[in-house]
Amino acid sequence: MSLNQLPLTTAARVRIFSVISVFDALCKRDKPTVLTIEEARERERTMAERPKGYGMTAELEEKKAAKYDPELEAEARDWMERVTGDRLPGGSLHAALKDGVYLCKLINKLQPGSVPKVNSSKMAFKMM
Repeated sequence: MSLNQLPLTTAARVRIFSVISVFDALCKRDKPTVLTIEEARERERTMAERPKGYGMTAELEEKKAAKYDPELEAEARDWMERVTGDRLPGGSLHAALKDGVYLCKLINKLQPGSVPKVNSSKMAFKMM
């Protein structure tokens, strides 16, 4: 029985023919693909290890950087330090607030008893 005799839609036949033609092309290769050492290493990299300077990742980083305002960060940092009475650790504000401990202290200063237990663990799943 040929493919044309099967009760298939035209779109299904087109897909099947394209898959068959790709398969035939792959099977008819004369020589194996030869990769340079750099190409082989690039293929072995995981997504996290690949450079982040291109594609959608780069576009999102540029968009985030365009919205970032260092003066606004300094103002927010100053306000939080005045309210809590504690200095934030140096470095980026994101890194200082990542574990949530400082934010819990801030909330408890604004409305006492809001956060009864502050978890200070540095484990990744606890900082989400």
